[in-house]
Amino acid sequence: MSLIMGEVEAIKKERVNSSQNYKFRWIDDCYNMLHGIMAKHEVVCVPKVLEVTKEEKVNSKGNTVFYFYNKVEYTFYAVDWSSITAITPWEAMDSGDKSSNKAMSSAHKVLLLQTFMIPTEDDNDTENTSHEIISKEKPLITKEQLQVWLDKVKTLVDDQKEYPSKSKLMATISERFALDESAYQSIENFYITILF
Repeated sequence: MSLIMGEVEAIKKERVNSSQNYKFRWIDDCYNMLHGIMAKHEVVCVPKVLEVTKEEKVNSKGNTVFYFYNKVEYTFYAVDWSSITAITPWEAMDSGDKSSNKAMSSAHKVLLLQTFMIPTEDDNDTENTSHEIISKEKPLITKEQLQVWLDKVKTLVDDQKEYPSKSKLMATISERFALDESAYQSIENFYITILF
C-alpha cells in the first residue's frame, strides 16, 4: 500500500459541474491513476455493501427522485492474502435508476482519495478559508399567501388548462416559504375539492 502511495500523482479538479458551478475529480480519474499502479504491486480492492437505505423524495421541480444511502466495506488484498479493510458511507440522488450506482462510485472515490492521500494541487487547507454562516430560514407562509397560490391553480382548472400536481405545488411554494401542518392540510383539502 505504501509503495502505491509513493507512485500516485496529483489529480487536479478539472471537471466542472455546470448546474452548480464547482470543480471536482471524477471516479474515472482515480481509476486511471491507480489501475496500473495497483496491478503492478498486485493489490486488489473488493467492495461489500453493509447497509442500504432507499427513500423517495420530491425535488424543487416536483419530480420524484430516489435517495440512496450506502455503507460499503472495502478490503484491499495483497498477493499473499494479507488485507486492510475500510468502511465508507455515502449517499446520492437520481431521478432514474442510477442513485445506487452514484452512491457506490462516490464511496469508492472517497476511499481511494483518502487511503492513498491523493493530492489535488489545490489549496484545501481549512485554515485558509473562513465561512460566515447566515440564516436561511424561510418565513412561514400565511393563510393569505397560500390562498393566492391556490387561486392561481383554481384559475388554471377553471380555464381547463394544465395545472400543477399537488407535490409540484408544494415543492414550488417550499422554495420560498416554510409550510406548517395547517398549510399542508389546506393544500390537501384543495386538491380533494378540485379532483372530486
